[in-house]
Amino acid sequence: MILASFAFAVLAFTLAAILAHMVPMLGTLGLGTMAVVVGSIFGPAQVRQPSDQHDLRHEAFATAVISGLLMVLGVIILGLSGNWLPGAVAFVICLGLGSGINSIVQGSLPLYLFGSDGYGAVKDGRDPARHRGCCAFCLRHHHAEPGDWNRARR
Repeated sequence: MILASFAFAVLAFTLAAILAHMVPMLGTLGLGTMAVVVGSIFGPAQVRQPSDQHDLRHEAFATAVISGLLMVLGVIILGLSGNWLPGAVAFVICLGLGSGINSIVQGSLPLYLFGSDGYGAVKDGRDPARHRGCCAFCLRHHHAEPGDWNRARR
């Protein structure tokens, strides 16, 4: 469970960093005002998961791996596509799908691994690590020099 807690914390930190800077990051890549439109696709992609359309009968662990791979795939697509608009859209869709599935996995993986008897105890022990991951990014963001963020947008 320590490894799962670490993985969820790293995902939370990474996702918080990407989401906090998605629009400026896409704008810096050269998408201009389309960065806002592309960034707005994240929410619907997060809600509209493949499990809504198909009966996926994967184990919780396999679903967690799929979630992580979708987020990594999105970043790879963005890195390879540069300022190409369809590549940015594919990045946001993969990131949204991965994030939506991840939110489901955070509840189902401990249940799958430890059963219903130990679910509450495991969840109480794991959630603080995930929250620390998000807080670590926020603290880093807070302690950065104000000029750093303005230069990144240009």
